[in-house]
Amino acid sequence: MGSGRGNNDLLPDVKELLTKDNGIIDQIFKTTDNVNSVAYVSFAGKDETYTSTWYNTSSKQQLKNRINNLKATGGTNWTYAMQQASNALDDRAGNKNDKVLIFLSDGEPTYSMGNYWWWGQQHYGEIGNGSDTEDSYYTDTVNVVKNSDSLKDAEIYSVYLTEGTRSGMEKFSGRLSNSELINGTNLSSALTTILKTIIPTYKNVVIT
Repeated sequence: MGSGRGNNDLLPDVKELLTKDNGIIDQIFKTTDNVNSVAYVSFAGKDETYTSTWYNTSSKQQLKNRINNLKATGGTNWTYAMQQASNALDDRAGNKNDKVLIFLSDGEPTYSMGNYWWWGQQHYGEIGNGSDTEDSYYTDTVNVVKNSDSLKDAEIYSVYLTEGTRSGMEKFSGRLSNSELINGTNLSSALTTILKTIIPTYKNVVIT
């Protein structure tokens, strides 16, 4: 879930849809004795990005509480967020559940990860100014997916939350064979449609 540069007014709506009674989280864990599990990556700049633990039916209220405490900050680093989503799904590599990534963003990537020079030495870390986007940032994010054992086989739903960010999400999703572009301007309808697809079978779900 992008919580950085973008339309910060959308964050309360996203939290409400996910955490309300009979909302998205309740629907994921609705089936008795289900083995679904959920983690999330809340991302802005690298230092503001947080990856949760995995939650199941017994801990879903803790998941709701954590999501309700999210705040919008900083720029937007899709590349680092996808790296963290990959790490989260790697932790479930031995689990037979299908792997699903729901990628939500209301902003363009204004950071990426890459090599840069500092005091005559090359380093790997966050690059960008937090305000401007580059086409290479989309390529970097796509490459994380393609090079990840867990993400390249996952079902990815790439959800743009505003018409202004549609082209950026199209650019990302269109470069992947396992990503479906979703119009999230009516987020409740979009997430309901996704759930109708993924809930009939057991899943490990990462919301990024």
